Amino acid sequence: MQNPQRVIEYLPACNATPPDSPVMGEPGRVRVRNLAYLFAPHSEYPLASAARGPIDGIAAFAVDMDGTSTTTEPLALHALEYMVRRFTGRLTPRDWSGLDPVADYPNVIGHSNQHHTAFLLERYKAEYQPAALREAFLEALAWTLTHMRGAARASQVIETARMCGLQSVVTGDEFRGIARGAAGDAADGVEPRLLAFLAANSSALRLDLHAARVRAALDVYYMRYHSILLRVQRGDAAALSRELLGDSGRRHIEPMPGYAVFVALVKGWLGADASMLTNQHMGASTTAETRPVADARALTAYAKRYERTPAKLALVTASIGIEAMSTKSRWPSSGSG
Repeated sequence: MQNPQRVIEYLPACNATPPDSPVMGEPGRVRVRNLAYLFAPHSEYPLASAARGPIDGIAAFAVDMDGTSTTTEPLALHALEYMVRRFTGRLTPRDWSGLDPVADYPNVIGHSNQHHTAFLLERYKAEYQPAALREAFLEALAWTLTHMRGAARASQVIETARMCGLQSVVTGDEFRGIARGAAGDAADGVEPRLLAFLAANSSALRLDLHAARVRAALDVYYMRYHSILLRVQRGDAAALSRELLGDSGRRHIEPMPGYAVFVALVKGWLGADASMLTNQHMGASTTAETRPVADARALTAYAKRYERTPAKLALVTASIGIEAMSTKSRWPSSGSG
């Protein structure tokens, strides 16, 4: 029986539909629960067969970032927990202990941030406070326009404001004038004039629809997420790690285990040293499925192959890098958003 709370569920081949899938050798499918306001309750995606054995002729690798080459899991979980605190008004650990590793983590790791946000709004709907989300969204709107002018994120938060009833506010000359003058180099926080203007002109803000609440809460999540990245960029990484992770030596964005070996291997940098990377040295990075690859002879063979012909490597991700680094961008002088 399916777990109705689980966002992502693996379906073995015997349960996958349709049974005559065109994907050759398909081991199964992934069923993803859709957002509540979509007609179809779920979507199914086929899983391709895992590649086995040496693959000759690989010229390049396209590698996803989050969850494949890097992990932002501690940072993302913190930002999601912050979001819940804001829309429930439970701001301290005494008010609420935080996300539940058993009930929450399986549903807020591994899918889109929109799905994660929708799940948490449903999960904590009994504690949801409309006034708290209104206040948090207006702060997110002001913060984003203060620190991320010109970024795609700024356009997205303005679109949320329009969707939630603030069309005339965010397209007005007074708003745009204050937004252009927002102090983008402020250490943190928001432009006071912009926040005051939004608070005084927010009577039309409507968060009655589930889709609107998801959009607004997601903007609160991104405010927290990007504010931390901004502080890391400004040299506060150690203090933030101590504050949020309890260890000043930890990084908020870290390479996944084994990724350094993968890069050195496919770029042809290992050479004869590949024989040193046995299971004993790779330790916890290996599993029952990956141990054959960690065999010294196999690694040496791969190392020689890529030493002769190094592969190209591309990182594939969303626009977080662009958004986080665009704090110096200028607010558009014209246009609708």
